[in-house]
Amino acid sequence: MNLSSFTELVKRAKAIAIFCHHNADPDALGSSYGVRWICSNLAPSARADIIAVGGASSLSLQLLSELNIAISFLEECSPTDYDLFFMVDTNSFTQLSPYDEEIFSSTTPLIVIDHHAVKEEVKTRTSFSFIDPNATSTAELVFSLMESLPLPPPPMEVSLLLLAGIVFDTRRFAIASAKTFSVVAKLVDLGANYNLVLKALQTKVSYSERVARLKAAQRTQLYLVNDDLVVAVSHVGSYEASAARSLLEIGADAAFVVSEKDDAVRVSARCNSHFAEKTGMHLGVDVMEPLGKLIGGAGGGHSMAAGADGTGSAEYVISLLMELLRKKFSEKGLSFKPLK
Repeated sequence: MNLSSFTELVKRAKAIAIFCHHNADPDALGSSYGVRWICSNLAPSARADIIAVGGASSLSLQLLSELNIAISFLEECSPTDYDLFFMVDTNSFTQLSPYDEEIFSSTTPLIVIDHHAVKEEVKTRTSFSFIDPNATSTAELVFSLMESLPLPPPPMEVSLLLLAGIVFDTRRFAIASAKTFSVVAKLVDLGANYNLVLKALQTKVSYSERVARLKAAQRTQLYLVNDDLVVAVSHVGSYEASAARSLLEIGADAAFVVSEKDDAVRVSARCNSHFAEKTGMHLGVDVMEPLGKLIGGAGGGHSMAAGADGTGSAEYVISLLMELLRKKFSEKGLSFKPLK
């Protein structure tokens, strides 16, 4: 990693836009805050704005409130106002709609920091990238970047939000590596309080979200893979990620939940480690990425947690999903049939 090119890009910038994906989760927002702190040290006179396109998730806002940290971020911007772009925890331009085409076609330098496998169009557009699909969170990468630069120790609020990003994206260390624990230990040594972060991330399930979970269970269609793995497919009006997680909690090995609103659809996919190991299927690469293309949007994610968005009806998207699953399981020599 050539850090001299990174520091040169930041130091000569006068206005920096730090973009993160729609509905920015704690990893995206915490990592972006860490990147802004890096920029403030390398280029003190530059303006650096966090742009959470379309806003931050309810959990991210709850996290900031519980930790009593005030982060200023924009939901809209004019990309032409900036002379340096960052894409943080964001692996495709589509995730930055309506600015995707403008950012892609611009000649403004672009720095990408992400722990997802990024799209080829992003790779060819970048001026500098720090991408590691083996990292368990983007916050882990941002902290590693801080350590590699001649910077002072990050302040408490930065350490807290990076720790929160790691705890959130690893599902409280259900998915973690030796590197993850090493970074966490350093953040705790810097004063980040793990118990405080854990409390701040406790999900307060609203009435609407509870209803969505129950409706997902009520509408679920069940399928069997190789006679011992249960796949649940359902649809809701919102809270598709929460609904997918809840289907795993009540017994599914994999869950795919579609939400539809005003012709816009979102798909959330989750599976347990047993499903991932026995099928060898990567939800992000094998399912959500091709599904995103089929519905005119984008998709991707991790092996056990992924998503896609696009357009169409829930019924249509589920039909495409089912065709895709049948094809993928067949390619892997696995049976796939309705559970009766």
